[in-house]
Amino acid sequence: MTTLATATPLRLDQPDTIFRCTITDDDGTVVDVSAATIAIVFRSPSGVDVAETAALTSGGTDGIIEFADALAAYTNAVGTWKYWGRATMGTDGPFPSTTLSYRVKTEGDE
Repeated sequence: MTTLATATPLRLDQPDTIFRCTITDDDGTVVDVSAATIAIVFRSPSGVDVAETAALTSGGTDGIIEFADALAAYTNAVGTWKYWGRATMGTDGPFPSTTLSYRVKTEGDE
């Protein structure tokens, strides 16, 4: 699996990419998401949002969630993509993560 490095462009239709983010509250404090409903939302270069169920990277107390894109669904269009995590716990939340971005390029594109 390829861990996403936001500074490194991804190839068009690159499979097996892991998207990871940390959920925090308004003060920037990490939120324990061990009992939360968690998702990662992707925004395509054309502006379409799609939410995917996320997984915990550990027990959830560190606030880190991830989504493994085995089928290259989120590298299927050239351009700048955005993504962010979202956690909801009962009536609390949703708690978002910082919005992150990555670029998808074709071979030979700098």
